[in-house]
Formats: sequence, C-alpha cells, structure tokens
Amino acid sequence: MKDRDIIELFWQRLPQAVDAVEEAYGSQLRGLAGNLLPDPQDAEECLNDAYLGLWNSIPPAKPQPLLPYALRVVRNLCLKRYHYNRAGKRNRQLDVALSELENCLAGSSTPEREQDAKELGAALNGFVKGLSHRDRVLFLGRYWYGSSYKELALKLGITENNAAVRLSRLRDKLRAHLQKKGVLE
Repeated sequence: MKDRDIIELFWQRLPQAVDAVEEAYGSQLRGLAGNLLPDPQDAEECLNDAYLGLWNSIPPAKPQPLLPYALRVVRNLCLKRYHYNRAGKRNRQLDVALSELENCLAGSSTPEREQDAKELGAALNGFVKGLSHRDRVLFLGRYWYGSSYKELALKLGITENNAAVRLSRLRDKLRAHLQKKGVLE
C-alpha cells in the first residue's frame, strides 16, 4: 500500500491505517526501537505508543513520505524512554554514541540559543547531504539509528576498526564544517 493510501485511511479514521503502517514499515520501526532500547518490552511499548502518536497526529498532518515521519515519532519516544530508564547511569551503547558527538555539538536549552539551534540544524543537514552514500549510511546509522560499530561494519562490509576510524574522521569533518559555518567556535 502506498503512503498516500495509508494517510487516507488515517484521515478516514479507519483502524486499518495502523495495520497498514505495521505491514509497510513495521520491521524498520521495530529495528529502530530495538537499537535504541535494549529491553524488548520497552521497545515494543514505544512502538505501540508510536502507532497511537501517528493516529493522533494524522490528521491534521499529511506527511509525505510517511516512513521518515513515523521513524521520527518512534525515535523521539524511544529516546524519552531511554533517558527515563537510564537517568543517572552512563556508558550504555547509545550514551557512548552520543558522547562521541559532544565535542562537535554544544548543547544548551536556554531560550537565547534557539536561533543557534536552527542554524546548527541547517548546518548538520548540509553536512549530511554532502557526504558520500557510504559515509551517510555510517554517520546516520551510528548517530540517528544508534547502531553499534559491529552492526555498521557488517552492513557496509568493513571491519569494526575501519568503521570506528571512519566515524572519527567524519566527526573531525563535522567539527570543521560547523566551524566554517560559524556554528561552532
């Protein structure tokens, strides 16, 4: 079933819409939840919450394409659950992956930095768009999907060490790109 057909089911408020999303994209959504949450029950609960979130947000939203929208809903719910579960704990796989980016991305939740956050988002999008397909898969796999070096190495047909070195170089390139754009000092 095509995205526009699934969205039409949501707009008609037919329960088959959720089944259609599960059939079309369930394995990808489940894979993301499984990467971000080590507990399968937490991952399944977040996936169910994501289906409810899609039900509640469509309409009024008409996301095109549907998959990235659904992935973002799942990822946001998983990250909330992850931080709730891991409050005060460190050195989990996702914590390690995110800590690798700390030198590149300064975080602040003050209102004065909202414009900086928008500029950072634009600079990050530009950086990712400028990467080769292989580097984009590696970068997003690690920092968006939370994949381990081992998973990425298997996916790309490289060694774990090569994946780690390439990601280190990508972080250096990201830092230089952000400095060039004036987003990072």
